[in-house]
Amino acid sequence: MARYTGYGPSAEIKLGDFGLCAPLATGGVIQDGMMHGTITYVSPEVLRGQGYGHGVDVWALGVVLFEAVEGSVPFDTSEDNWECKRFHGLVEDICSKDAAYDAAKWPDSELRRVTQAMLDKNVATRPSAQELADDPWAQAVQARAAGA
Repeated sequence: MARYTGYGPSAEIKLGDFGLCAPLATGGVIQDGMMHGTITYVSPEVLRGQGYGHGVDVWALGVVLFEAVEGSVPFDTSEDNWECKRFHGLVEDICSKDAAYDAAKWPDSELRRVTQAMLDKNVATRPSAQELADDPWAQAVQARAAGA
């Protein structure tokens, strides 16, 4: 879901996805034994059965940024028409392979750096939302948006 407000330099884009809505338990993790979400946006730790925490949102936003720049999700086995094999191949790719970046499509190497960090397979080293907001790239984007 995308919502646009305003026009010109004051315009804002707000993205939302309600594919998974559940309250986080104490400690910020959903541990119900079920897998929730759209597979192409599900983080490696969820696919490994480690549960849901705030890091899954950072991962999913990384997938969205990748998709916005590249025109496709970072892990896709859609050329294979057999559903079960495609699903398992996609899970394996998300858990073990790095996304393939087309350098010609990335106009901003810093955006690519931030996206790569968001797609870190290790949730412990993946940046938090606050770390992303404090990143020099995000600060520069905010300054440009504010007209500074």
